[in-house]
Amino acid sequence: MSKKVNKYLYGWALYVNYGGGWEHELFEESRKEIKDRIREYKENCPQWPIKVSQRRELNPSWEKLQNVSEAN
Repeated sequence: MSKKVNKYLYGWALYVNYGGGWEHELFEESRKEIKDRIREYKENCPQWPIKVSQRRELNPSWEKLQNVSEAN
């Protein structure tokens, strides 16, 4: 029996405003990872504002399974 693949991944999204509005930079599933990325962005690019929000994204593994099942 195969393991169920969730449709969505739940986690944290990092946004940076480079002057033209908020741009989605990356998505991390764990809070520890997003905190590490925030620290890295603040060290390397202190002039740009950063915001973080909880969100969900489509799971690439789930999408792959859907494409395979549609092909059959």
